[in-house]
Amino acid sequence: MSKSINKRVEQVKNEHLELLKMVKEKISENSDNFQNHTNEILNTLEYDEENVKKYEATVQAQELVVSLTKQILEAKDLEEIIAIRKKLNYYINKIKRELKNRGLSETVIVNFQEQSITLRKSIANYIRFIKREDNICEIDKLYSNYDNLSAEEINNLKKYLAKEKRYNKRNFDFLTGKEKVKTDSINKEASSTPILEMDTKTKESHQELAPDVKEDKNGSIEDSIAVSEISVDDFNSLQIDDDNGDLMFITGELPYEELSNYFKKRIDSFGQMYNIVDTYDYEYHHFGKNVLNFFRNIPRYVHNKKAIQLMVKEYLLFYRGDDLSSFIEYTKRRNSISKNLKCIFSKSYLFTNDATYLNEHENCAKWMYDFCQKKSLTLCVKKLAA
Repeated sequence: MSKSINKRVEQVKNEHLELLKMVKEKISENSDNFQNHTNEILNTLEYDEENVKKYEATVQAQELVVSLTKQILEAKDLEEIIAIRKKLNYYINKIKRELKNRGLSETVIVNFQEQSITLRKSIANYIRFIKREDNICEIDKLYSNYDNLSAEEINNLKKYLAKEKRYNKRNFDFLTGKEKVKTDSINKEASSTPILEMDTKTKESHQELAPDVKEDKNGSIEDSIAVSEISVDDFNSLQIDDDNGDLMFITGELPYEELSNYFKKRIDSFGQMYNIVDTYDYEYHHFGKNVLNFFRNIPRYVHNKKAIQLMVKEYLLFYRGDDLSSFIEYTKRRNSISKNLKCIFSKSYLFTNDATYLNEHENCAKWMYDFCQKKSLTLCVKKLAA
């Protein structure tokens, strides 16, 4: 039996156990933060006779969220955990509805959503780790019979080990803060633009999107100043609530075919919300046309860069969904001057997967799916009907 294989198997199994421990600790930490933050909000609510029953129900819902989180950590069966999470989602949504009905400020509502999303994501991450145990079992099964394995089975064992090693590495980096899942590039870009203070007049702060780019019959670009008013309601419409708690967090656990429509709808929503202007693609073996398209794209790149800056602001203020962060990353890369110059002057680059996805806008949905899967990002979508 190979000593190197033995070492790799033990390492992967130990890493898996360590990651499970770290994820549980993260859930407990996020649960405490959620409880403390919600307590602060509840303390601001007026306790009067008219609202006493709803107030007590909201307090009870908060206590149940904390209790259900502990039950998730103590549960042994995956189906049991998923059932408990469904209840937890229901009570979180119940609290949010009451906060909205009380007419609290947009800032309070958004901050509550941030805390609840963080807690939900950590639970989703825990569930994914538990599901990885199927892979660990398969590794154990193959390894226990190593001396009798065929060449193909040994190769499969090595593939399982490599896959789990990569998965563990990504999550160790994430949980220890070495890799920011929201991507350093997003935060770096945001740092160059002052973050707006959010208050009840937030809407007025967002009338600053770049000029609307229009194309006349001759294909030239004319700028006409257009105000883009983006309110908190626009972002609330992106938060997918289900009063029955049928909420599922996914990071590539479903195949692209089942999520393609979801991504396409998100692309349309974000594109319209931020007035993203499409750019001309570059074609194989058409150098002259590609050069012309590059110059036609320049004002579009400038326009979209300003839109990206606004997207980053909104991402940090209102809606930290990974669908938006992946769309930001795609838009940045598609509007990258350096990448587009490579499409013109490097024929070999045009044949790469990177160029295929970024150069042809119709592939945007698939690129975003692959990006979310690679980065272990979490998507919030309604549970699909059986």
